[in-house]
Amino acid sequence: MSKLAEFTDEELVAWVRTKDKEAYGEIVRRYQDKLLRYAYYILGDSHQAADVVQESFVKAYVNLQGFNLKKKFSSWIYRIVHNEALKFISKHKRETGLFDNADFDSGVNIEKEYTQKLLPKLERGR
Repeated sequence: MSKLAEFTDEELVAWVRTKDKEAYGEIVRRYQDKLLRYAYYILGDSHQAADVVQESFVKAYVNLQGFNLKKKFSSWIYRIVHNEALKFISKHKRETGLFDNADFDSGVNIEKEYTQKLLPKLERGR
């Protein structure tokens, strides 16, 4: 077991901030599976959850200096994932919302209509 595994989360954050930025990998190791489950719970899609968690780890790393060491790191990182997941939902709802309530069964057999009506017209044009 490495020395880093013995640190509390807050001690590890202080270590990353002052001594060894590579030690952030230990934070990722500690939280990755838990955060993936949490993001999946919110999003319902494992690929989206993985994207959100990755983005959250980057955001946490960039803002690590702003983390208050007197607070719980776990609460902070979960809040970041939560916010990123909600942002992801909001962003993608606007992108995919066009057909959410659409009824695609018009009763028309497109293939049959094509072969009976359009194909003969195309063949005559040759």
